[in-house]
Amino acid sequence: DRVVSSTDRLEIPAIQTPGIALTKTASPTTYDQAGDVITYTLIVTNTGNVTLSNPTITDPLTNANDNVGTLLPGQSATVTTH
Repeated sequence: DRVVSSTDRLEIPAIQTPGIALTKTASPTTYDQAGDVITYTLIVTNTGNVTLSNPTITDPLTNANDNVGTLLPGQSATVTTH
């Protein structure tokens, strides 16, 4: 048997599981005529357990191309566009 003293160290590597989720909503959800402005809200969320560096939200419908900076695990960022 091995005795572990208070000065012994044990290193266990963490399992890194990156993940990302994107939701998109529109307001208003209906329109009457050409030229009505629809605002889109895009929310990106870090669903993993590692920090995401500089994720970029792109949307060809609205021409959004926004870098949202660093997202810590569980953190979200919002982009609003037309």
